[in-house]
Amino acid sequence: MLLTRMMRLSLLLIGFWSILNLGGCAQAPTLDFVPRDVLPKGFKIDYELKTISISIAQEDERVGKTHVGFFGNQYEASFKQAFKDALEEAITKSAIFNDLSGRKLALTAKILQFETPSMGVSFDTAMVVRYQLIDRADGKILFTRDIKSSGSVPFDFAFIGAIRATEARNRSVRANVEELLSSLSEFKDPSK
Repeated sequence: MLLTRMMRLSLLLIGFWSILNLGGCAQAPTLDFVPRDVLPKGFKIDYELKTISISIAQEDERVGKTHVGFFGNQYEASFKQAFKDALEEAITKSAIFNDLSGRKLALTAKILQFETPSMGVSFDTAMVVRYQLIDRADGKILFTRDIKSSGSVPFDFAFIGAIRATEARNRSVRANVEELLSSLSEFKDPSK
C-alpha cells in the first residue's frame, strides 16, 4: 500500500517535471504581423501614401468580438503599433504607391473583428478589417474594402496554448495584410 502510494507520487512528480520542462523549452512568439516574401506588385497607384491609422470599431460597427487588448491598455497600443508597422513595411516592399506623386492619400484600417478562442487546439482566429483610402486634398473616400482573414496553427506547433494562440493571431493578420495588397489592384483613379 505504501509502495503503491510512493509509486503514484513518483509518477505524479515525473509528469509535473515533464510538463515544466516542455513548457520551459518554448518561447512565446512576438507580434509578427509582417507577411513573408512581399514583392513589388505589377501595378502602381499614382498617389503618395502619407499616413496610416489603425482604430478599433465601435460596438455598433463590429461584426464580431475584438480581442486586441484589455480596456485600452498597453496591449491594445502594442497591437495597433505592430499592425501599423506591418502595413507600412508590406506597402513599402510592394511599391504600390508613387512616392513622387503630388497627390496624397491616407490609409485607415478599422478592426471590425479580431477574435481568438480562449481555449482550443488550433486557435482559429477570425479577423475583419475595413480599409479606406482617403484623398487628403478633399477628404473623399476613394477605396473601401472589408477584408476577412483567418489564422490557425496545428497542435504540434507548440505544446503551450498561449504560444499557439499568438501564432494563430499573427497568421490571421499576415493573411489580412496580404489580401489588402492584392485588393489594391482594383483601385480606380477618379481622375482617369
